[in-house]
Amino acid sequence: MKKYLSAAIVLVVFNSIASAALVVYEGFNYSPQADNTALNGSGGTGLSGSWSGWGTYRTRGLTFSDLSVAGGCAEVHSSGAVNALSNAWRQINVNVTGTIWGSFLFNSLSAMGVNGFVGELYVTKAAGGGDGDINLDFSVVQKTFNSTLGHVRLGGDTLPVATVNSGGTALSQSTTYLVIFKVENVIAWGGAAASQTITTWFLSAAQYYNFKSDGLTEAELNSAAQGSGSTNVMQRTTLTATQKASFSVNDFLSVLAYGTGGDYQYDEIRISDASLTDVVPEAIGTATKGKDTLIRVDFQNSTGSLQQAPVDNGTVEFYAMDADTVFGGFGSNIWDIRSIPAYTTWTNNPSFLNLTNTETGVATGIGLSFTGAITSYAGTPSIPGDNLRRDYLALTTNHSPMTAGYTISGLYKNTDVTLFLYCGYFNGVERGFNFTVDGDSTTYHVTTTGMKVTATANSSGQLTGTWSIPGGQAESDFTGFQLYQRPPAGGMLIKIQ
Repeated sequence: MKKYLSAAIVLVVFNSIASAALVVYEGFNYSPQADNTALNGSGGTGLSGSWSGWGTYRTRGLTFSDLSVAGGCAEVHSSGAVNALSNAWRQINVNVTGTIWGSFLFNSLSAMGVNGFVGELYVTKAAGGGDGDINLDFSVVQKTFNSTLGHVRLGGDTLPVATVNSGGTALSQSTTYLVIFKVENVIAWGGAAASQTITTWFLSAAQYYNFKSDGLTEAELNSAAQGSGSTNVMQRTTLTATQKASFSVNDFLSVLAYGTGGDYQYDEIRISDASLTDVVPEAIGTATKGKDTLIRVDFQNSTGSLQQAPVDNGTVEFYAMDADTVFGGFGSNIWDIRSIPAYTTWTNNPSFLNLTNTETGVATGIGLSFTGAITSYAGTPSIPGDNLRRDYLALTTNHSPMTAGYTISGLYKNTDVTLFLYCGYFNGVERGFNFTVDGDSTTYHVTTTGMKVTATANSSGQLTGTWSIPGGQAESDFTGFQLYQRPPAGGMLIKIQ
């Protein structure tokens, strides 16, 4: 997803933010402020005044899977010297008690030194006042002193700060992470000490994508093991202590790096008094197709002596542009490479699962599987560079059955789907195929010019049907297809070759 949105889309995103139960939102949307200048903007909601301190405004903000984003980001720099502090702060303009949910994006542009801590977002009782025993309300730290992991803290006036170090996996340099936190039993400013709990979860893009596929929930985040895999959480930490953490007009929101050396970026700060869902909004759908999920797969044969070059990601494939009137000219040249053995080897019921979103690099859960015996081969297209149709899956009349069933799974249920199908050719001879969709009585004959098909995914989120050899042909080559489906909150473009 692009960080830079049209004015109309930004308006829709802002309206969505405003209508959700967010008490604070800061997306650092300070255009036309110049890049690499002092962070002194006063936008966002739920904050008063402008940013103060030693922050830098960067016009290129952080992106993260399909999370809704807009604008630039904040950057803080630490010299690496002992006790070298760099932070920026703004005053909070709302009073919240009870439970608050929060999230922000974080990216460490530099290696995080052992002797400092970075990635801290904290609420403090004094402007720029550090986060010691007197000033701290609560804080979330991605890397703490003498460790590669983070910690959480709860503070409160005269009470000593309570700290718990995180477990899990260290965050990587130059990678954006989503940090989610929950603070329970937040008291009013000046209130009596109470039992309070803070919990944090650090997620990679792959982990976020996995959890959100069936609805991101606190229970899932708590039950996942810690680690770097897509079904894990990078780090999870919980601390309960009797403290006096507040979130009020007398408090300040701050971002910080301390004694580590390097540059650290924060973006999309969200605080809600209602739910987890409010602080992890997906991108708002637009009229631009292919905005949310993009999958492209180049089917290759895996027999070395017969392999042809895969799709060249550096140039736009000639026949990929055939479908631009259907899908727009959105990225016709980035493909995920998949293969099965070539003729004379036949593969029974091949499947290609968890097709990769080539924009985010994570598995989508969308899969393509066939029923029947299928082989692959490579032709010699007369159009130079036509790698899109050079390799293909094949059915032949000398190997039964001559029809293969297909299932595309993981789609949005009961939702329209548009396909654009391609066939292959060998030495200039077309090897088209017949294509059917269950629930549609039409038999589509796909030729080298491609074929547009509109269908509807069933109640299980699947599209099923057959691919077969037309009468009079000895072979039928299925070189790939593109698929577009508009989900409830955006568009999806899938290209498979």
